[in-house]
Amino acid sequence: MPGHGALNDTTDLAVAVNPASLASGAAVNGTTTDMSGWDGISFNISIGAITGLGALDAYVQTGANSNASDMANIANAALVQVLAANNNNVAVIDVYRPTGRYVRLVLLQTTNTVVAGATSIRYRREGILPPTHTAVQTVRVASN
Repeated sequence: MPGHGALNDTTDLAVAVNPASLASGAAVNGTTTDMSGWDGISFNISIGAITGLGALDAYVQTGANSNASDMANIANAALVQVLAANNNNVAVIDVYRPTGRYVRLVLLQTTNTVVAGATSIRYRREGILPPTHTAVQTVRVASN
C-alpha cells in the first residue's frame, strides 16, 4: 500500500547496537550508517537493567569514510551517566544533518552491569520515496 503517507514512507529503521550486557569500560561501536540522501538520524537507546552503581554513556560519531577510520565525536550528541535510577527506559539522541556522510552510535558502560541496545531511524529522505528499508518486516494497515 505505498503512497498512503505512512511514517515508513520517509524513514528507515535499523539495528544500531545489538542488545547485550555491556562489558565494563569497553566502548561498543554501533553499525556505521550511510546518511547520503537522508536529513537526520535518531538513535533510540533501550536501557535495560543497570546493577549497583552501573552507568551508561552514549555518543554519536561522524566521518567521511565508510570503514569508520576517521570517526570523530559530534559536539553535544551525547548522553552522560544514565544511572540505575533510570534503568528500563529509553533515551534518544537525534542528529540533524551531520557534517560527515557516515554516522554511528557508541555505547559505553562505565561500571557494573548495564544491559542496552539501540535502533536508528533515518528520516526525511530526499529523492524518490519510499526508500529501501532494512527492517525484517514492514506491516502496513490502511484502515481497520
